[in-house]
Amino acid sequence: MIPATDPDAVRRGPALSGTRPRGLARALGGWLAVMVTAVAVLRILDLLPGVVSGKPRGVTSVTTVEDAERSLRARLLLPGVFPDTLRWPPAAVDIYAGPPAAAAVMFEGATSHDVRLIVCQTVEPAADVPPRLLPPGLILTSARTNVGDQPGTLTRIQLDDGRIVHEVTWQTDGRALAVRFDGTVEQLMTLARSLKAGRL
Repeated sequence: MIPATDPDAVRRGPALSGTRPRGLARALGGWLAVMVTAVAVLRILDLLPGVVSGKPRGVTSVTTVEDAERSLRARLLLPGVFPDTLRWPPAAVDIYAGPPAAAAVMFEGATSHDVRLIVCQTVEPAADVPPRLLPPGLILTSARTNVGDQPGTLTRIQLDDGRIVHEVTWQTDGRALAVRFDGTVEQLMTLARSLKAGRL
């Protein structure tokens, strides 16, 4: 047993007791740095698909309407009337897993590669379609209307590329719908009223 008056014991005692807290703090600091780095990397990986595809977060593209229906486990409503100013099949189909689960089907013009018609719909009850499925724009005017016997809203929108389009939104059979068209209001309403499950 070392006497308490031993000068070496006096020197060693404080040095040994002070090592543990510093070592623990160092270990905790290292662990915290690893966790923060892991969270940052996971967040970047989560955002990467959207950055690469140019799609908003949560929105993915599929090849066909049938692929969208399989993914969402629901039939999509499509126009029963299809003007010759549009091109079939759809140029793109986007889906959003939700909530609410929804899809946007896009059609190009017959003589251009501009998207002229977007049919956007939820496949479950919702107040509105997810805004991330539609290109952003500035609402210029808004008015009440009817699609068949359902109340809706008709809006005039200026897109970021300067084009003016019309859009009608309403609800039917437990779905929220939005049809956006680069054309006349009359054509838009005809397309909206013709929506049905099935193929042309």
